[in-house]
Order: sequence, then structure tokens, then C-alpha cells
Amino acid sequence: MEKVILELVEFDRQAQKAVRAAEERSASERARIVQEKEALSARYRERAQQTIQKLEHRKRQEAELELQKLEARYGDSMKRLEESFRQQERFWVDEIVKRCRQE
Repeated sequence: MEKVILELVEFDRQAQKAVRAAEERSASERARIVQEKEALSARYRERAQQTIQKLEHRKRQEAELELQKLEARYGDSMKRLEESFRQQERFWVDEIVKRCRQE
């Protein structure tokens, strides 16, 4: 009977040792997973930031091009308006003077 008790005690010690080893491995794996998760998260943030920077750069270029087009159209419109004014200026002055004299 005493031999059986000793075997049970030894079996219990071995089981406790195996449990402690498993818990240590489990804790180690959890720590590794946390580190891997943080590394993946950092890589994802870095890629996202790079993508954002590329998109911002492209959008700035597109906006600059659009601004140049608008400025060119505005310049053309101003030239046409100034030309129209030069062509019509004398007529408008004469017309204004004429109407002022009629009243």
C-alpha cells in the first residue's frame, strides 16, 4: 500500500511539473503572440501611412493641375472680356453721353 501511495505522490509531482511546464510554454506563447501582433500592427500602420502619403501627393498633383487649368480658363476669360471692353468702350461712352443729354 505504501508503494502505491509513493507512486501516486510521484505521479502527482510529475503531473504538477508537466502542468507548470505547460503553463510556462503557454505564457511564453502568449507573450510571443502579443509581440507578433504588435509587429503586424506596426507594419500595417506603416503601410497605411505610406499609402496615405502617396494618395495625398497624387491628390495635391491633381489639385495643382486643376488649378492650372482654372487659372488658364480665367486668364482666357479675362482676355476676352478686356478685348470686348476695348472694342465696345467707345460705343458705351457715346451711348452713355447720348442718354445723359436726352434726359
